[in-house]
Amino acid sequence: MLAVMSYSIYTVLSKKLQKDYSPIEITMAMIITTITMQMILVLTEVHTYETTITNVSIDSLFGIFYVGAIGTAAYFLLYQRVIKMQALFMHR
Repeated sequence: MLAVMSYSIYTVLSKKLQKDYSPIEITMAMIITTITMQMILVLTEVHTYETTITNVSIDSLFGIFYVGAIGTAAYFLLYQRVIKMQALFMHR
Protein backbone atom coordinates (compact mmCIF):
# COMPACT_ATOMS: atom_id res chain seq x y z
CA MET A 1 0.00 0.00 0.00
CA LEU A 2 2.86 2.34 0.80
CA ALA A 3 4.39 1.72 -2.64
CA VAL A 4 1.14 2.63 -4.39
CA MET A 5 0.79 5.81 -2.36
CA SER A 6 4.42 6.77 -3.00
CA TYR A 7 4.06 6.24 -6.74
CA SER A 8 0.86 8.30 -6.78
CA ILE A 9 2.63 11.14 -4.98
CA TYR A 10 5.52 10.84 -7.45
CA THR A 11 3.08 11.15 -10.37
CA VAL A 12 1.36 14.23 -8.91
CA LEU A 13 4.67 15.92 -8.09
CA SER A 14 6.05 15.10 -11.54
CA LYS A 15 3.06 16.70 -13.17
CA LYS A 16 3.59 19.88 -11.15
CA LEU A 17 7.34 19.91 -11.85
CA GLN A 18 6.78 19.65 -15.60
CA LYS A 19 5.68 23.27 -15.63
CA ASP A 20 9.29 24.28 -14.95
CA TYR A 21 11.38 21.26 -16.04
CA SER A 22 11.53 18.96 -19.04
CA PRO A 23 10.88 15.20 -18.73
CA ILE A 24 14.61 14.54 -19.22
CA GLU A 25 15.51 16.85 -16.31
CA ILE A 26 12.96 15.19 -14.02
CA THR A 27 14.20 11.74 -15.03
CA MET A 28 17.82 12.71 -14.35
CA ALA A 29 16.89 14.09 -10.92
CA MET A 30 15.07 10.83 -10.16
CA ILE A 31 18.06 8.78 -11.28
CA ILE A 32 20.52 10.80 -9.18
CA THR A 33 18.25 10.55 -6.12
CA THR A 34 17.83 6.80 -6.62
CA ILE A 35 21.56 6.19 -7.07
CA THR A 36 22.31 8.18 -3.92
CA MET A 37 19.78 6.26 -1.83
CA GLN A 38 20.84 2.90 -3.28
CA MET A 39 24.51 3.58 -2.53
CA ILE A 40 23.64 4.17 1.11
CA LEU A 41 21.76 0.87 1.21
CA VAL A 42 24.52 -0.99 -0.66
CA LEU A 43 27.13 0.20 1.82
CA THR A 44 25.09 -1.10 4.74
CA GLU A 45 24.46 -4.44 2.99
CA VAL A 46 28.10 -4.96 2.06
CA HIS A 47 29.13 -4.22 5.63
CA THR A 48 26.43 -6.49 7.07
CA TYR A 49 26.97 -9.50 4.84
CA GLU A 50 30.67 -8.94 4.07
CA THR A 51 30.06 -9.39 0.36
CA THR A 52 32.41 -8.03 -2.25
CA ILE A 53 31.85 -7.22 -5.88
CA THR A 54 34.49 -9.78 -6.83
CA ASN A 55 31.97 -12.54 -6.03
CA VAL A 56 29.80 -11.39 -8.96
CA SER A 57 30.57 -12.38 -12.56
CA ILE A 58 31.08 -9.82 -15.32
CA ASP A 59 27.97 -11.12 -17.12
CA SER A 60 25.88 -10.54 -14.01
CA LEU A 61 27.25 -7.02 -13.60
CA PHE A 62 26.45 -6.26 -17.24
CA GLY A 63 22.92 -7.62 -16.78
CA ILE A 64 22.38 -5.49 -13.69
CA PHE A 65 23.68 -2.42 -15.50
CA TYR A 66 21.55 -3.10 -18.57
CA VAL A 67 18.31 -3.58 -16.65
CA GLY A 68 19.05 -0.87 -14.12
CA ALA A 69 20.43 1.90 -16.26
CA ILE A 70 18.93 1.47 -19.68
CA GLY A 71 15.59 -0.13 -18.84
CA THR A 72 14.78 2.07 -15.87
CA ALA A 73 15.87 5.30 -17.56
CA ALA A 74 13.82 4.50 -20.66
CA TYR A 75 10.76 3.64 -18.57
CA PHE A 76 10.86 6.81 -16.47
CA LEU A 77 11.54 9.02 -19.47
CA LEU A 78 8.55 7.54 -21.30
CA TYR A 79 6.45 7.82 -18.13
CA GLN A 80 7.29 11.53 -17.85
CA ARG A 81 6.28 12.05 -21.46
CA VAL A 82 2.96 10.27 -20.85
CA ILE A 83 2.27 12.53 -17.86
CA LYS A 84 3.06 15.57 -20.01
CA MET A 85 0.83 14.34 -22.85
CA GLN A 86 -1.98 13.56 -20.42
CA ALA A 87 -1.92 17.16 -19.27
CA LEU A 88 -2.29 18.29 -22.88
CA PHE A 89 -5.32 16.05 -23.44
CA MET A 90 -6.99 17.15 -20.22
CA HIS A 91 -6.85 20.84 -21.16
CA ARG A 92 -8.61 20.39 -24.50
